Amino acid sequence: MSLVCTNKGVELHYEVSGDRRDPLVMLIAGAGAPAQFWPDDFCEALSNDRRQVLRFWHRDTGHSAHFEAPYDIEALMSDVLALQHAVGAAQACIVGHSMGGYIAQLIACRQSNRVSGCVAMASGPIFSEEGKERLGLSSPDESLWPLLMANQPSGDFEADFPGWMASWRILNGELDVEEPRARAYTRALYEGSASNHQIAENHIHAVSTTPDELAEELSHCNVPMLYLTGEHDPLVPPDHGAKAAQIALDGAFQSLPGAGHMYFNTSTWDLILHSVSQFIAAIEGPRKPSQS
Repeated sequence: MSLVCTNKGVELHYEVSGDRRDPLVMLIAGAGAPAQFWPDDFCEALSNDRRQVLRFWHRDTGHSAHFEAPYDIEALMSDVLALQHAVGAAQACIVGHSMGGYIAQLIACRQSNRVSGCVAMASGPIFSEEGKERLGLSSPDESLWPLLMANQPSGDFEADFPGWMASWRILNGELDVEEPRARAYTRALYEGSASNHQIAENHIHAVSTTPDELAEELSHCNVPMLYLTGEHDPLVPPDHGAKAAQIALDGAFQSLPGAGHMYFNTSTWDLILHSVSQFIAAIEGPRKPSQS
């Protein structure tokens, strides 16, 4: 059963696992993605390694509050900070994917005292097309969008699932899509509001407001940063994460072999778990023995 946090009147549903005495890891999903983007087995493994793990449903996903009017990325940053406050954690390691990666980087730069480390997956130092051109970064192939837009969900999960699978195969890189993982994630898209299965227009608008100043802010941010990007990510190509790690004051980059923008493959999640766990261990330093 999810818990509820209210941020300036906005209800946000979230889940916490692990001991609240342990360091907090906050997992921030991407545009339109439910909390279940972060698989149960991934969260369980982190909490079994003496971490308090929080995953949540952005506004406009799951049973969290829904909006007609658009909002900017700062509203989503505010939601994350409200959740951190709700669990009483002075600091957290924040892990974000895609839109969540941009949110995580901005929080690390602007609220560095509240962040022990930042893992930005499938994201880079800048979002606008003008900014990408200025930094010499690649953009998605224009032929990608018609392929993804061919998926027109109706609201009937079983009828829609083949269309989603076609999209997931495009976004999963060169690895096979494990159908049980894809099915569990896709079903989660249909939880809550009847509109949740649709493309999250408010989220797409929000991430488009990512300030171009992020790249400059990263060069002065003292929070340790790890960038993870699928080797064959068609939406945020690997050069974005590599450039961000180069710009960041304390940045590192790692490619996820064979992976795309989505990760419907156990081997990819195993690698993400290993990389995130190693990163957290490095920033935490030696740990005290557990106390029962």
